[in-house]
Amino acid sequence: TPDCEDGEPNPEFVTIESTVEDTGQFLSGGTDVEWAVNDPEANQLTSDTGAMQNGQSQSFDYVARDIVPGIYEIKVDVTQGDNVNVENDVTITYPEGSEDSPNPRSE
Repeated sequence: TPDCEDGEPNPEFVTIESTVEDTGQFLSGGTDVEWAVNDPEANQLTSDTGAMQNGQSQSFDYVARDIVPGIYEIKVDVTQGDNVNVENDVTITYPEGSEDSPNPRSE
């Protein structure tokens, strides 16, 4: 979502980096994970799956372009296994030079 009242500028792109780690509990049968990214109209933009054993991790990376205003959704579903750590990093990049100049500080 744009960070100013007039809705401009839209982001140039959004980078999503997600890592799911099986915490390594003994006698675990491993973990299956599924990622999905949905746009504001609930259309699925992309998805991926992964499987890991004790102590292993799987990563998912996606770059969204042609951003429309609204709320995007990142779904991370663990379909097998229950002891995981999930780390999501979302970076929003605006076009170079699209930011307003800083407000001067009143003295």
